[in-house]
Amino acid sequence: RMLIDCKADVNRPEPIMGNTPLHLAVDPYVNFSSALALKALGADCSLVNNDGLKPAQILLAKGEANQAAQLEGRPMNQEELEVHAASKHPVAARFQRSVFSQVSWVLRCPPERLESCPSAEDAPLE
Repeated sequence: RMLIDCKADVNRPEPIMGNTPLHLAVDPYVNFSSALALKALGADCSLVNNDGLKPAQILLAKGEANQAAQLEGRPMNQEELEVHAASKHPVAARFQRSVFSQVSWVLRCPPERLESCPSAEDAPLE
């Protein structure tokens, strides 16, 4: 709400990764209700970041198919239902705590911007 009160553009991307406030609101450390509030204030769900991802695609990649559909105001499609079911499998929980989650900073950093991305020493370990 503060963004609107200050006449800020709720769809303006940040300069490094191209994330809009809505992209940032679907981060796992942010309450999903913040994303819904931004949408209610006019945030555009169809905007993509520098990785070509919409906020709902970020949610889907995290296994949050229900939230992805809710953000876009529609029922879950077949692919999302399958992702949702797979995320509930016991093996999925083990994979999320694996070494792959600890090196995810590499996957988020395109080669052309590698020198401006955090190094392995800066990456948070879980």
